[in-house]
This record gives sequence, C-alpha cells and structure tokens, in this order.
Amino acid sequence: MKNGFTLWFVAFLALSASAQDYTFRKLERSSGLFIIGDSRGVALSDYDRDGRLDVFVAKNAGNNRLFRNLGDLKFEEVAAQAGLLMTGDNRVGVWADYDNDAWPDLFVGNVTQYHLFRNLGNGTFEKNTNAGLNTSIRISGALWADVENNGHVDLYTPNLNADNRFFLSNRDGTFRDGIGGAGLQDPQEPSMGGAFGDYDNDGDLDLYLVHDAYQPNRLYRNAGYGYFHEVARDARVALAAQSMATTFADFDNDGWLDLYITNLDSNTIFFNNGNGTFTNTTIFSGVGDRGMSWGIVVLDYDNDMWQDIYVVNASNFPPLYLDNVLYRNLGNRRFEVVTNKAGVSSKLDGWCGATGDLNNDGNPDLLVTNWTGDCLQTFINNGGPYHYLKVGLTGTQCNRYAIGARVKVVANGVQQIRELSGGAGYMSQDSPILHFGMAQATKADVIEISWPGGKTERYYDVPVNQQVNYVEGQATAVAETPSAVPTSMKLHPSYPNPFAPNALAKLSETALTFELANATQLAIVVFDLQGRRIVTLFEGAKNAGSHRVQWNGRDEQNKLVSAGIYLVQMKSAGQRLIQKVTVLR
Repeated sequence: MKNGFTLWFVAFLALSASAQDYTFRKLERSSGLFIIGDSRGVALSDYDRDGRLDVFVAKNAGNNRLFRNLGDLKFEEVAAQAGLLMTGDNRVGVWADYDNDAWPDLFVGNVTQYHLFRNLGNGTFEKNTNAGLNTSIRISGALWADVENNGHVDLYTPNLNADNRFFLSNRDGTFRDGIGGAGLQDPQEPSMGGAFGDYDNDGDLDLYLVHDAYQPNRLYRNAGYGYFHEVARDARVALAAQSMATTFADFDNDGWLDLYITNLDSNTIFFNNGNGTFTNTTIFSGVGDRGMSWGIVVLDYDNDMWQDIYVVNASNFPPLYLDNVLYRNLGNRRFEVVTNKAGVSSKLDGWCGATGDLNNDGNPDLLVTNWTGDCLQTFINNGGPYHYLKVGLTGTQCNRYAIGARVKVVANGVQQIRELSGGAGYMSQDSPILHFGMAQATKADVIEISWPGGKTERYYDVPVNQQVNYVEGQATAVAETPSAVPTSMKLHPSYPNPFAPNALAKLSETALTFELANATQLAIVVFDLQGRRIVTLFEGAKNAGSHRVQWNGRDEQNKLVSAGIYLVQMKSAGQRLIQKVTVLR
C-alpha cells in the first residue's frame, strides 16, 4: 500500500509540474481578430473548408463579424462579402450542415428575428427565408441536435420571457414546429440556455435547460424517436438558482457525461452516477465560483487527459467583482484555480467563451467576448510537453456535420469521451474538431466513434500529435488490431423488435441471438433507460458458437413491464454490447 501511494504521489507531482509549462498569451490586435463594442455569442467552424478554424461573433448594437482564418494567427473580417452582415441586437450564432451538402451553414438569432444562412460553398452565404424558422422572439440561446437520429439536424432555442421553440427538420431543408409533439414544452421562465448530451448512454441526445429567477432547471430524457420526458427531480438536477448557462462533459473519465452550470453567486457541478442520477460535488470539487458567471468553456488546456473548466464572469458585477476563472482538473473530481499562472485573467465584463485550435499546433486556445473594453479577447495556448490528438468527423448516414457523434479515445488505460456539440455554454459553440489531451501516450490504443443512429466504428493504434479525419462508413480504411478491443462475441439485433408481451404468441417474446468465438463467462441483463436492472436473462458460462435467449417482457418478479424502450446489455470480462428493445402495449 505504501509503495502504491508513493507511485501515485510521484505521478501526481509529475502532472502538477507539467501543468506549469502550459500558459497562454493574448493575441494582439495586429492579428485582425478583435472587436470594439458589446459582443455576444462566439462560434467556431471551418466554413470555407481550408483546414483552419474561422470565428463568428454575434454583435450587439452593431454588425456581426466573421473572421476568416488566413493562417499564422492572421485573420480578416469578411462578414460583408460573405453575406452575413447584419445590424441589430444579435445574440447567438451556431453552425451546422442543415442541408447535408458538406458546407457548414449558420443560424443567427437576435431579439427580433431568426436568420438561417445557407453556405453556398464559394465563401458566401444566402439567407434562407423559406425554411420555416421565421419568428420574432427574444432569443437567449440556440442548439442544433438530431433528436430523432434520422440524419437531419433540428433546432432548439431557449428564449427569454417567451415560450421556447423547437424546430423539427422536415428532411428537405425546411422545419416545422415540433415542441409539443416532442414533449419539450418549458413552463419555467426565463429560460437562459441549455445543452444537448447523451447523459444516459442510450444513443440519443437528451436536453438540460437552465433558468434564471430561481426557477428549477429541467432535464429532458430522450425516450427514443425524439420524444422526451422531464426527469430533473428524479435525476437530482432540478437546481433552482439564477442559472445562466450549462454544458455536458465527462470530467472524471468514467464514460458518463457530467454537468456544469454557471449561476449568479455560486456555480454548480453534478457528477453522473451512471444510473440516471447525479451527485452535486461543488464544494468538494472546488468549482463554485461566486461571481456573476455567464459563459463556460470546457477544454483540456494542458493536454493531461483531464478536461478543465474556464468560467467567464462579468467582473464589474457587485458585490464580489470576480475575475474569470480557469479550473485545472486534478483527476480526482477536484480542481484547482490556475487563472493567473496560466495567463488567462480578465477583469472585463464577460459574456461568452469558446475553444478551438486556431493555429493548428495541437493546443486548445480560448476566445472570450465582453460587453466593455476589448470585446473579443483571444488567448493563444503556448503549449507544453504533453501530446494531443484531434479528431474530425464527417457523417454520411447521420447528419454531415456529425452533431451528436461521440468519440471515445483509450490510451495508457485511460478512456476519454467527447460529443460533437451543436451549441452549449452561453450562446456559443466550440470547434467541431474534437480535441484530446494524450499526456505521455504515444498512440491511441483505440478510437471508437459512435455515430448518431447507432453505428459504431473503431480505429486502432493511432499515433498522437496529429489530426485524424474520419468519414462515417470508412472504418476499414484503417488497419484494425483485433487484440486491442475484444471482438470475441457478437450480438445480433433482437427479433421481433418492437414486440408486445401480451399479443399473439409469435409477437409476445423477443429473441436475442449471439455468437461467441470462445467459451466465456457472460451476463445478459435488461435495464430501463434510468439504468435500473429489470431482469437477468442469463448469467453463467457458454461454449463457443451461436446461442439464443428470449425475453418475455417481464421483470424479476414476473410482472409485465411498462411500454417503452429498454436496454439489453451482454457483458463479459473483456467486452460489453448494448442494444435497444422496444416494448409495446
């Protein structure tokens, strides 16, 4: 035990020492990336597909800005020539490929109207006035997500002092009102923002909404096919504070998305218990910044495999007048404040923040918008000794921008997950290129991509310090090493699915067929979407070969289960496979 503690302590000191090498420098105005005057949401994308991240900023009481990245940290402002010049109280911009033509499109919301701009692929955009998004509501956020996993993104907008809106894709470049049919009505006002994420690991995106004025926040669990149930109280995340923004991220690398929320007075972190509930560890974790907090940026700034948190504060807000804060993740659900050491202090009145690798050096940079002073601050990461890996995604069966895709990277026994977001934090959007700190690892043992819609692909033994770009359906382009991830068992789709336990005999049970390459111990268990065990279908040893088990839609007490979606998990010592089964009534 003593030797084990000594090794852990030495490793901890090494991580701490390495973190001191990671600092930021402020990008000068000569770069062309600066704004004077109140600025709001910031969103990153490579709109011209030249391999460099560009920057959109929604400008309050002025013209929006689009900064084209010229390379070598030089930018030119091109909103006018790109067709994105808009004057007014603009609040938010978020990127997605709503028409699946491989060019990022842009949604812009201000206090009087919604605007959808289609990317023409030649550096310019045209405003689409026939998409069904024309409305006049005071917007406070915008989130793209494919809630039905049908290959087309939908749009949710939290709104201030008005009903939220949800626009469901018609799959032809137009949208319809879908909030009632999806069960996403939000009776609490004012709604300040939200984030989509698959918190229950069932393969579809759930939604967490935050509210001001001490109205309880709400968690909508996607029950499948884009229909949601509100479960915040059961999940223990019905926080009633003065919340401003939120984001999902896996802060403890356990494979389950956690939640961070900014509030007026004290921010909150909820760690996911993996069973449909969360635990508030704010005091223990040391991330309860008590300023007037708005934006949230999650990034692994020091590439140590643990995601850190940057909080954007209105620093001149009484009574505490607190600076922005950078929390470094210590890897044990605890964080330390490193704002000044890292060089990312800002005492301006901040709004929003986003992250991306602006100079393609493998180190995530920071962008912050403010309403006074230097209204677009860019902090460039100076880098350090640790390695990185960046993953770009292109969907073919799922939406082309791959919003909602999850990437898991395993290296040196540590697993990290990222989901490609269609907007989070406060009115902002990070780079679509997913960044992984790799510490001292020289390769990723496994990169596993879970595409929206259920397809999973793996790549093996991928060297670090590069950006890899993956297209859905092309996993065979990379040599696979079967020993890296066990592939000794295969679970076939259940049949019939859906099934009705109280129907005709041939439809009253569903059969699960699976194959084993070797004799093994395994368990086949049915769970509900809250992670509760319903029934164990098999537990014990099976020989190599093809096998079959059946489920009659009953629980351990032999009672018929309710209609809905259930998860069947087949697990051995080296592998876990999961599929959905739908029970009808």
